[in-house]
Amino acid sequence: MDAFFPMLYHNFYNADLLWIAENIKIQKRLLKSPKPIYSGLFIPAIKDEELSEAVELSINAGAEGVSLFSYHQISDYQWHVMKKLKKG
Repeated sequence: MDAFFPMLYHNFYNADLLWIAENIKIQKRLLKSPKPIYSGLFIPAIKDEELSEAVELSINAGAEGVSLFSYHQISDYQWHVMKKLKKG
């Protein structure tokens, strides 16, 4: 495998956004050979105003980026946030 995209659906575990970062750190530790990890975020479980925080928590925990699940449910506001983060 060239990279990993763990589906970090915090809402499935009744957890907050910090759970995403904790699990990125765990996944990084468990890898026997370093590979990129992209945090899989479940868009229906993330409020518009939380998306930026979820991405930042993922990156700060060691993720190389994020992948967004449920493409057709990404709001216009969330697209705006992602474009802004990409430029930053």
